[in-house]
Amino acid sequence: MRYKSFAFAVPMLLMLSAAIAGGVYRWTDAQGVIHYSDSPPPHAQQTKIESSRTDPAAVAAREKALNKTLQTYDKQQQKADDAAEKAAAKQKIAKANCARAKARSHMLESVNHVQTVDQNGKTTWLSGDKLVQYRHDAQQKISQYCAGD
Repeated sequence: MRYKSFAFAVPMLLMLSAAIAGGVYRWTDAQGVIHYSDSPPPHAQQTKIESSRTDPAAVAAREKALNKTLQTYDKQQQKADDAAEKAAAKQKIAKANCARAKARSHMLESVNHVQTVDQNGKTTWLSGDKLVQYRHDAQQKISQYCAGD
């Protein structure tokens, strides 16, 4: 079994060395048999294939333009991400404000008088028209903070 592998590997290595050295030719004869050789087949016509060398300056310019485009894209993506993050934070604050406004309104609707303390620590009880004004203000805050709800 080893010898069969070796017998197959030797011709393959020879073809590989021929390919590295100058090329391998492949052709099919009139009987349909495929041949490989390091020299062209007899009576073959040569076909010239034109190819141009790659200009290193052009490649560098294209790479520079691509990098600039990618940087622009990255900046735009970062701006979009920042805007989305800012909008999410703003929405979170708005929801918290809405919840506080609703809780305040509910509290004001469920009592007959409210105790307030001013900056000097003076306590005042609100009722009547003043309580009605506080309730109205609480409803306005709900309208302001809960517009999207």
